Amino acid sequence: MKNRESIFREKFINNRNNKWKGQALITPNIPLFVIIFFSSIIFLLIVTLIFFANYTRRIIVIGEVVTSPQPVTLFSTKTGIISELYVKPADIVKKGDKLYKIDFSKITDSGNVNISSHNLVRDQKEIVDSIIAKLLKNKEETINNLKLQLEQYVQSKLVTDSLLNEAKDGMDLLKKNAASYHGYYKRRLITKEQFVYQNNLLYQQQSVFQNLLTQKIQLDLAVEKLKTELITAPIDFDNQIDEYRYQQAELTIKLANLELEHSMFITAPNDGKIESLSVTPGQMVNIGDSLAQLSLGINREYQLVFWLPNNSIPYIKVNDLINIRYDAFPYQKFGQFVGRIIAISSVSASKQELSSYNNSPLMLAPSPQESYYKVTASLADSSFKYQDKNLFIVNGMKAETTVFLETRPLYEWIFTPFYMIKKSLALPREIDEDA
Repeated sequence: MKNRESIFREKFINNRNNKWKGQALITPNIPLFVIIFFSSIIFLLIVTLIFFANYTRRIIVIGEVVTSPQPVTLFSTKTGIISELYVKPADIVKKGDKLYKIDFSKITDSGNVNISSHNLVRDQKEIVDSIIAKLLKNKEETINNLKLQLEQYVQSKLVTDSLLNEAKDGMDLLKKNAASYHGYYKRRLITKEQFVYQNNLLYQQQSVFQNLLTQKIQLDLAVEKLKTELITAPIDFDNQIDEYRYQQAELTIKLANLELEHSMFITAPNDGKIESLSVTPGQMVNIGDSLAQLSLGINREYQLVFWLPNNSIPYIKVNDLINIRYDAFPYQKFGQFVGRIIAISSVSASKQELSSYNNSPLMLAPSPQESYYKVTASLADSSFKYQDKNLFIVNGMKAETTVFLETRPLYEWIFTPFYMIKKSLALPREIDEDA
């Protein structure tokens, strides 16, 4: 290699090494005062921005759209199969309306056990119902019959009383005649046959009076007996009816339990709107499975619920505005939405409360290291229009929320580290005992 380089002259080699590799540009000379002028302007702008411009600290949290009142989730209390579906999403229902029918029946070699037991108990109940109906009819007929007999006996008693009075008057008259005939007989004014005949008439009248008196006593006893039967007969019938009604109630409860073991209806606990249905006919459900979600009431208000750490609570208040970006409506196309804070929790949320929301800090981080407070915000728009199509905010929608906290001048933000040093170096303050 040395032999090869020795072929060229040293000047040629140095000239080739020092040759420009690119194009050389000659910059014009800028006057110094121009540089100073523009530098001063830039410096003044920076100083003005630092001392007069403000910056608002903000925090981005995840929120969830809920309805007020919040929707109710219906769960299955038994294991079974959905046999009937009576509603569909967005239907308006009233309290007690049927939503689902769940079948719990068991099938054996002899057939459906629940249906067979149900039919047997129902037949027994129909027999008891028939007996009760017959007893009620017999009670009514017996009472009517006793009343009729009582009325007849009372009428007979009135007639007997009238005849008894007439017989007594006739007997009194015959007694007077017998006394007169006795005087006539002593004075020999009448014959013995006439005297005896008159006494026989008196004895016959006395016999008739005694018979009528005996009949009156029997009628009085019969009337009192009928009155007693009118009191006791309904009681006897009522006792029998009560016994059968007790059996009827037991059979009714047994029938209801058999119906509950056979099938069960899931009904609406209150008036509202069906938000979603979790299962379909033919699907098997277990205890605790979600069946449907019902929004209570017809006129609902949509709200946004989000959670703020405790170091953000001092800087927010009710009526503060927030920016909302829904995951379902990307802000690059739909923009941001406006909300207003309407409620701030005064105590930190418990784990149970956090677990009831899908987008809470507990769901994002199973073991959050700080306390969170529940914040509720109203939505300026629950629906909007996009490309001639109406879009709606719905329950459970996830949203990213920007919350605006404290506002400070820029220089305070710049000197924040020095404030931290000052706080760490500060001595304990004296307690004013007079306060």
